[in-house]
Amino acid sequence: MKFELIATTRNGGRENLSQSEFIGDGLVSLVEAVEAAKDAIEYAEGEISEVDVYCDENHGRSNGWCGFVDADRVWHMDEDCEL
Repeated sequence: MKFELIATTRNGGRENLSQSEFIGDGLVSLVEAVEAAKDAIEYAEGEISEVDVYCDENHGRSNGWCGFVDADRVWHMDEDCEL
């Protein structure tokens, strides 16, 4: 499995968090992806409002969306996420 993180910034912009400081050598589990999203929010010091988590093997949704981590670093899993 491969996971991707997309941050929504406070000003409404979208940014792919593919930098090694966020994902290391890559994210291979949902637990790793959620923890990386939480770390990104903490690292950004209030500049990120949420981080969407996508997985290339999520067959529950056509775009691979699994859920998001909010600004309080709480994980919200999509009910259609199937890994």
